[in-house]
Amino acid sequence: MKSLVLGLMTLAALGANAKQSRADIEKCAERIQDECRISNNNVDRIKANGVACKQVQGFGEKMEAVVLESGDVTIVQVSNGCAVTKFDLGPGLGIEDLKVIQGRAYMSTDKGAAYYFRATSNGSPVFYEVLKSNKQSYTGVDSFKGNSNGTGVFFMDKNKQPLPIVDGQQEVNADEIEALSSKGRLRQIQFIYGTTNQSLFRN
Repeated sequence: MKSLVLGLMTLAALGANAKQSRADIEKCAERIQDECRISNNNVDRIKANGVACKQVQGFGEKMEAVVLESGDVTIVQVSNGCAVTKFDLGPGLGIEDLKVIQGRAYMSTDKGAAYYFRATSNGSPVFYEVLKSNKQSYTGVDSFKGNSNGTGVFFMDKNKQPLPIVDGQQEVNADEIEALSSKGRLRQIQFIYGTTNQSLFRN
């Protein structure tokens, strides 16, 4: 791999709530090995430690995201020389949902918070927490749902009802989400760098 970047964020101990089958996670691990020639040991670590593993394509880039039981999220930048970025999302939370919609991966936690990541113009991933209008974390987001033509997303509560996100709207598109930055409603998660190859897919 051309580069190795380990970043630490704030999210976490993912448990088995990310709503993806073990067979799908194993298939994803094998796909990453085919794409980026990761070792058999790392494939085994994904299969043993992963609670979600999904491909994210958008902005001219292709990435594979592996969510680990520990709360770490390892992103393999397939179209960027198979560079790897690892985020430690911190202790105490669990992932409820991980969905890929319109080139972005959306994640909700058991505390009802909402996060998403996407590729940047240089191919590396960028992570955000989406905040409420009062600039506090969401507490009621359970899952995400794309609209019928794939251009918008709904933030759903535990009763499968959409929540208002922007100016009372329940359905928002990618541009509207990105525009929340100007309102102080996107909190970017910063990197902390490290260099441990063996820990990439380990809890």
